[in-house]
Amino acid sequence: MQLDEFLNARSIASLQLLQWLWAAGSGRSVSKSELLRLLRHAMLQPQRARAAFTALDPGHQELLRGLLRLDGYEADLPALLRYLSQPPAGEANQRAFLEDIARRGFIAHWPVRTKSGDTLRVAVPKELGDLLAQALNLDIRDPALMLSLRRYLHTLAPAERARLGLPTAPANQPPRETSETSRVPQAPEGPPQLPGLARPQAIAERIAALPDPAIQTAVRLALEDHAGIVPLERFPSLGLDLDGVDSPRWRAALEEGLLGTFGHLSLRELGLGDDHDCLVVYQELVEAHAAARRVDKSPLGHTYACGIDFLTDLLATVDFLRANPAKLTAAGRFFRGVRNALLSQLALRETFFADEDTLLALRVATARALGLIELRADARAHATRASLDWERLPLVAQARALLEALLSLAETASPVAPAHFRALALVARELLEKSHPGTWLPASAFVARIVSRYLMGLLEKRVSPDSPAPAPPDALGQLPRSQSTVEALVAAAREPLLHALHCGGVLDIARPSTSSGRPAPAQPPRSDQPLVAASPLAPVILGDAPLPSPAAPLLLVNPDFEVILFPEDGHLELLHRLCAFCIRQKSEVTPHLRITRESVQRAVLRGLAADELIATLARHARAPLSQNIEYSIRNWAASVHRAEVTTLHILELPSAQALDTALGLPELAPLVVRRLSPSAVVLSVPQLPTEAEDTLRALGIYLT
Repeated sequence: MQLDEFLNARSIASLQLLQWLWAAGSGRSVSKSELLRLLRHAMLQPQRARAAFTALDPGHQELLRGLLRLDGYEADLPALLRYLSQPPAGEANQRAFLEDIARRGFIAHWPVRTKSGDTLRVAVPKELGDLLAQALNLDIRDPALMLSLRRYLHTLAPAERARLGLPTAPANQPPRETSETSRVPQAPEGPPQLPGLARPQAIAERIAALPDPAIQTAVRLALEDHAGIVPLERFPSLGLDLDGVDSPRWRAALEEGLLGTFGHLSLRELGLGDDHDCLVVYQELVEAHAAARRVDKSPLGHTYACGIDFLTDLLATVDFLRANPAKLTAAGRFFRGVRNALLSQLALRETFFADEDTLLALRVATARALGLIELRADARAHATRASLDWERLPLVAQARALLEALLSLAETASPVAPAHFRALALVARELLEKSHPGTWLPASAFVARIVSRYLMGLLEKRVSPDSPAPAPPDALGQLPRSQSTVEALVAAAREPLLHALHCGGVLDIARPSTSSGRPAPAQPPRSDQPLVAASPLAPVILGDAPLPSPAAPLLLVNPDFEVILFPEDGHLELLHRLCAFCIRQKSEVTPHLRITRESVQRAVLRGLAADELIATLARHARAPLSQNIEYSIRNWAASVHRAEVTTLHILELPSAQALDTALGLPELAPLVVRRLSPSAVVLSVPQLPTEAEDTLRALGIYLT
């Protein structure tokens, strides 16, 4: 509600009374609009607002503080009464309580109909709410003390730390700020001191020791699916009893159990939109719990292991467009005929998140982002000249460039702010680089680890003595209200981030098994939730691990041009080479490829010679190549020739003798690329230097 609406909603009788009092005191009359303007000016003075708030009784102050913590400064009366330490009993007393504060000009209320019945909607005008929140300097607890167990432990008294088995602060260490109103506490020195507190078994025991089953359920839910943060307004939709929430008791129980806290969490200064009452589980516990949710390989269902398939399919798409330029639809997709012809040659038909058409569109978008294809004047997609150089790069260099392009596209498509998405992607890459390939986690656990590490990183930057303090806004109302909350961050970044990492070859995805004959894990994942693990390529692409080389021949080349690649150590680099001149047929455990006329011709257009193709097959084959294989490859390669349209700078003279004389000049000879005809040469520059022109002029040759 805006302040003008609030003032206009006052009764006409009240305004007439104010007009009469004003006329009697000032000796002149005043219009309603002028009176409203004067009232607005008076209400928006910080000193008056602070003085009027201080004059309220404690109950009214509690209600206003509760409203000022809510987005929009409005709420239904039942939810608002939970902010009061002693709410009035009975509907009549509650209405009288509201009318009393409404008469003082702080709130407006009106009846609304909800699912639970008729109630009142209470609101503070936006401008007045912004002013009060700024003038009162609301006591919002520091997010570092609410999110980090390590920082909370550093605020405990020495006796309490000793009781928990933690080392006490050194005698020469200066005292630390322990007030909850401290905005930026000092960063704890030394490594995290969490002996045994973050072990999964210890976490489970402390949860079981909580005094209320409702708190236990809420904490488990926060650990499993919500990155440790559950806003109070989300309780009903999550099946939690909102009426049973007792904020002081819940906070005391959580902090005594060293599990988390309960209260108002504001992450505005960290660039996030959380600014509400929350149940918060310490992020160190969230990550430890998520890391412990490993799933045995036995209950896995279908596994989506991308490897280098997206990369080889991308190269196949570029080679296809080099030989067959094609038009794209307005949505950036191929028309049906081209689509069907191309799909028959690709290995990766679908992923957990995308079908074949979506994947094909993603390949086109990725190729354009990498500069491998372009739309020319004929409205068709062509392979660029730069793509020839890119296709000659080593496998690892191509895979790293591909991953960067996929993450950049995912960042653009995600509703998450680019800075947040880039930071989350960086944390995910660090986790995958250090993870052991084949260690499966539920996707929610993997994302929870990413978000927890990201939040802790934000806190570290905020309390770092080297980081500049953010400039305060001119008014609280100018803070952006569209920032993503942690919950929205998890929901919006999950699928784009996981899909980009998967297509980049560093993340494998699997469905949980539904077979009843297989043993169930200790914590079975939900059937609708995928499992994720670092791929065998993750240490190579994300780190500096070497790419394995084959120790023995891995190919079986049949006379019918079928090539079978045995998936032993070091086969990926060989597969990458084979895909340059073979088409993929089967991509199960053992890849099956086939040499065709079109695939060999596309390899020649890429710049590969027939001898290179034959040498690759002969070097890795377990048996000598059939004569028809070598003959056919040479014959097919000889049937295609590369040609290009280019702009040339030509110097043409009247006769071959004149050109021979000119080429003998030292000023001209270095500029010649090749002789185009007896009387013309191609130059490397669009215009001759002055020295060369003067020398030609001395021979009687004038440039026109």
